[in-house]
Amino acid sequence: MNKKTITSICSLAALSAAMISSAYAGITETLTSLDVNFNDAADHLNDTTFKRLGAFAHNPTGGIAGDGALDFTANYRAINWKQALTGGVGTTITQSIVFTNNDLANTYIQNVPFMMGFTNNVNSHVANPTTGGGGTATSDAFQLQLYNSLTNNAGEPTEYISTTLRSFIDGSNGEQKYANFAYTGTNMLRFDLTLTRTGTDTFDWGYVITNVGGDGAGTTVVSSNTQSFTSADFGASLDGDGIYAGLRSGNQASGLVSGVDQWSVNVVPEPRAYALLAGALALISVMIRRRRS
Repeated sequence: MNKKTITSICSLAALSAAMISSAYAGITETLTSLDVNFNDAADHLNDTTFKRLGAFAHNPTGGIAGDGALDFTANYRAINWKQALTGGVGTTITQSIVFTNNDLANTYIQNVPFMMGFTNNVNSHVANPTTGGGGTATSDAFQLQLYNSLTNNAGEPTEYISTTLRSFIDGSNGEQKYANFAYTGTNMLRFDLTLTRTGTDTFDWGYVITNVGGDGAGTTVVSSNTQSFTSADFGASLDGDGIYAGLRSGNQASGLVSGVDQWSVNVVPEPRAYALLAGALALISVMIRRRRS
């Protein structure tokens, strides 16, 4: 076997390794994607895949199909996917999370029941990555915050959950963009989050919230919003050490968002990356055909 053959085989093996996922119980992950259903009680305990802050509980029948789900058992529990995600201008990173154990109603206190999004500090939480044992003063996040409003600024009663899209840079909230959706009670909810890098330090950050009902079959969109933000720090992170997907419970006295039945994360590369990948695959295909002939 000559050096050229060895080089060809090594190149193909490296590319295949990057494209083949590794599985652990109900977890499927690659360098750019995560899919976990938390059916298995051990899924969230996988320290290779997840960074946990606080204890969680596994509900063996909490999923839509009567399978497992992950419960945030108390206030301020956080879980991050440990895979660092990077990408140039044009890259889109998505999260899709299905929650089956919820209660969003006007019978709670006025506070934040849940936050989710992306942070450049895997060792802290998405709500404030500058705090906690793993917090650093220069940590940042893109956040979707849920807030049980109860009353408006005039003290008048409301009947909705307020959503806030915002950036969080070096310990301070950036510009905040608000929207609302009516209380969904104990219905199951799916959150689809999208972060698109539109420029070197500009981003479109948005979500779609779907009420999937009591049986998980619903398709009613209750809220959606996409806003543009600027963050040089996040741009540098995407070019360097990467960012991380994260979830965190808030004050559960303000309502419950829990029972994670599905959590998916995907990186959609910029068009140039697709072209490079297509070119590499074409080159490998040609090399293999030549070897066979």
